Amino acid sequence: EGRRRPASHSSAPRPVRPCGEVAGPYVVVHIRTGSWHRTWMRLQPAVWRGAAAAHHERTTRLLLGSSGSDAESHPIFNFLFTYLRADPDVLCRWSPGPSSMLVSGLSRPHEPHLWRGRGLRRLDGSSDCSYPVTAARAGTGGAWSRTASLLRATAHRPPNLHCYGLHEWAMLYRPEGYPPPPKFQQGLPLRVSQDELNRTVDSLQPRCTHYDAFRFFAPAAVPLNAHQPQPSRRNVADLTQPGCVHASMDLLRQALALYPHLPSEIVHDTLELAIDARLLDIRASPYDLRAAPQSARRRFDLSPVRVEAPGGRREFQAMQADLARRAAPLRLRLLACYDEALRLLDAAETAPAVVTEAATLSGSREAAAEPGATAVTAGAAPHVHTRVGIFEHL
Repeated sequence: EGRRRPASHSSAPRPVRPCGEVAGPYVVVHIRTGSWHRTWMRLQPAVWRGAAAAHHERTTRLLLGSSGSDAESHPIFNFLFTYLRADPDVLCRWSPGPSSMLVSGLSRPHEPHLWRGRGLRRLDGSSDCSYPVTAARAGTGGAWSRTASLLRATAHRPPNLHCYGLHEWAMLYRPEGYPPPPKFQQGLPLRVSQDELNRTVDSLQPRCTHYDAFRFFAPAAVPLNAHQPQPSRRNVADLTQPGCVHASMDLLRQALALYPHLPSEIVHDTLELAIDARLLDIRASPYDLRAAPQSARRRFDLSPVRVEAPGGRREFQAMQADLARRAAPLRLRLLACYDEALRLLDAAETAPAVVTEAATLSGSREAAAEPGATAVTAGAAPHVHTRVGIFEHL
């Protein structure tokens, strides 16, 4: 598992720098296999338990109001948990990603904040564990490769900010003589009449590029979609664009598809973005959110973004552009995680790796491990912080 080094580089391990704050004690382990090189962090229990507890607390705050009697009718969280298949228990569990070893990660029968499901592997019969990509389901590499291609293609397209969130309107479009379409928010009435809804769709015409929104259009609204070609499963990678509110929400689903083989910080960040994207999505809809559960109204601004009027469309565009700006670096971070996971899968086919050197953040060196060694003694970090950051190559 690792990163391929160009032949022109020195054979010495590449330097590392912290990406975010680092908690100690820990040790950085350089491992080389042939032309491949990787960096591991070996985290002591106090470090990873602190990071896991902090992640659990932050994520629990984000999900405040997502459980209880109102959960099934919550216009934001119910959407994330059903459409995006985001399991709150998974969201709250911590993983450091594929390049860390947790000392004594399996020493207790229960760790309330640590992910201990599929993707976890015990190391050498000890209580230490890690989340190597080789512990993923068989055949996962093909799905990861397709998701990486989608993320890469989307990142290189300009945003389209002229859809105005009309997919929610198109789902309810019903001209005279057509049967009523399915209503996806069963507990919410409309804030506009059916005639006004129809006129809005007829006059503005949807410009939807996202297949998972387009496929729920009412039958009569399908030919009104102004974007050509029409979205389909086959052209998802060709049409998905970074201005799409649904594409921003999809980053959460794509992060969970790689979990636990990426840092939980990225899952948290995609969850935060998805909540805000869904909030804009539902506020721009024709639903009357005054009928939403009290837990939703108490926490979120559910006032309508009236896209049927020029001022509302300008408001929607401004918020849509802000979401796209926030999503852009997050999409690249997620793409980097997918690329690294695919490289690690490819590298797993090479000869077994050996530890060649270990260093603390301050640059002091531990004794080099003997050929074939698999672990070193953890050193003490020069600074102790409250969060764990993942190291990246310079």
